[in-house]
Amino acid sequence: MKRIYINALTSVLSLVLLASCLDDDKQPLDPTGYQNVIEFGDISVPASPAGSIYPLYSTAFAVSPQASFETIIKFAGPQSNDKDIQVTIAVDPVALADYNEQMEELNGSTFELLPAENYSIPTMTYTIPKGQASVSVPITVFPDKFDLARSFAIPLRIVSASSGIVSGNFGVAILATVAKNQYDAAYETNVQMTNWNYTGVGISDKAEDYPDYIGLVTTGPNSVSLFNYLRGDNLQPGFSANADGSTGATGFGAATPEFTFDASGKLVSVVNTTPDDGRGRAFVINATAPAGHNQFDAATRSVTLNYFFKQNGRPDSNVIMIMTFAEERS
Repeated sequence: MKRIYINALTSVLSLVLLASCLDDDKQPLDPTGYQNVIEFGDISVPASPAGSIYPLYSTAFAVSPQASFETIIKFAGPQSNDKDIQVTIAVDPVALADYNEQMEELNGSTFELLPAENYSIPTMTYTIPKGQASVSVPITVFPDKFDLARSFAIPLRIVSASSGIVSGNFGVAILATVAKNQYDAAYETNVQMTNWNYTGVGISDKAEDYPDYIGLVTTGPNSVSLFNYLRGDNLQPGFSANADGSTGATGFGAATPEFTFDASGKLVSVVNTTPDDGRGRAFVINATAPAGHNQFDAATRSVTLNYFFKQNGRPDSNVIMIMTFAEERS
């Protein structure tokens, strides 16, 4: 009994001592004990997928000699800003490489570092003034110098701050910089295909609307390539009905139309940018198209493209493509 009593007393004393130690170490939940976080603010809804290591913001510009936009450095936290906060930023190619590596795993978009001669940032040191919560970083880009066939971004990192803690994820901002010409947009589209006599593929000449939503994507100062949202590719749309009456989308493979306009908005060229797979697929402007076709209307943001789709130069494979584009408006 004596031994049991001693053991019980020892256990009680141990619990008391342990509780005393925990009480000594416990810190009060005082918000003044936390520091503000220095980070890039949202300049738009991030375009990066959920779970990305850094936020990506998409910026688009007309193909012009110069354009400007801003990003924001801010602080967040319980404390008010009672002093000037000096912040230093830098272009960080490693951050872009890390972002691209993750996007390759997530099947997301990747970007190249925008060449230094294609943009300008006046300084890499900024001050969040006392009593204020943010400071703007002005950026000037030169879109007419961009290689429009490539996707670029400016990766910025907050290197240091005189007060607060630099955010891990939001201490980096990936700024995608896209140059777009005036034809680049998402369009509601009516697609009609007629004069199909190539019976070898068993497709009817029925004029069906397929698809009804297409994009034109910049490939040069005055040229755009078709993007088919329904299939998620840039191939020429096909028919939506077969000769036997069965349904099912039929696409024209190895056929990517690129449209080029002159200064007045007139269509002057349609070429196939997909490498030839032996079928010799090509596009030719329809010289007998009705008045008003193949002329972009800047006021209504619409155009009816009228051209032939050919295969191996065969006269019986001439499909007349009539595609009316009207810009999607919210």
